[in-house]
Amino acid sequence: MKTQELNGELHSRALLLGKEFHRICTQNGIDYFMLGGSMLGAVRHKGFIPWDDDMDFGVKRKDFQKLILLLEKELPHKYKLISRKNTSGFYGGFIKIEDSETLIKEELTDFAYGVSIDIFPLDRTNGNFSPFSKNRIINTLYKIQNYRFYSLKNYSPTKRFISHILHLIKFPPDKDFVFKITEKYLLKDKGNFLANHYGAWGMKETVEEKIFSKPVLYDFEDTKFYGVSESDAYLKALYGENYMSLPPKEKRINHIKEIKIIK
Repeated sequence: MKTQELNGELHSRALLLGKEFHRICTQNGIDYFMLGGSMLGAVRHKGFIPWDDDMDFGVKRKDFQKLILLLEKELPHKYKLISRKNTSGFYGGFIKIEDSETLIKEELTDFAYGVSIDIFPLDRTNGNFSPFSKNRIINTLYKIQNYRFYSLKNYSPTKRFISHILHLIKFPPDKDFVFKITEKYLLKDKGNFLANHYGAWGMKETVEEKIFSKPVLYDFEDTKFYGVSESDAYLKALYGENYMSLPPKEKRINHIKEIKIIK
């Protein structure tokens, strides 16, 4: 499958997943927000970033467990909820909705999955980024979680060494350990910031809560999805002042190499 055809198949199926997610959230009174590349795609491209390989959404922590229960109940049969509690080999603190009629071959991880969208919990925090703040500790613990359990093929030598040591000492001892610690002791802060602690951009994904405020509908391909109320401030926090400019061609990378239709 050529790159253009692969991206077309990937995006069309991810869009259907996004529409189903939107339906369930809106019918049940759950606010959600596009995050990361999806928010950037909505503003800069009115849809997918051409080389992006998924969609990212966020839901406030107070609604996250309710959402999980709703997805388990209301998703169509061909779609599957993926979490660390129901899926061997998945170790994240977020969830995915997967198109079970597809199988993806991806260059960065050995975890096998179908076309999917990612849904992250958004946690209230105080915005303190000092070296020994809760935010820094949480960020470090999640990195350790990834180094311990994921076998990413693009690890640098330093990260591979860290991963090797963590495997030898078996820390964390199981895939729930970090989440039990953080959710019991470290995610209790009050404050005027919201954090996506599991996001790819690390500390940059902790922004003032007013940036989210009330969800706003944005055009996205042939539909609309909800995003943050202050998109300019959010996108500058993640991508810098020039987020509307395209990156150089060598950085327009899609890590998906193959999509198999299995039904």
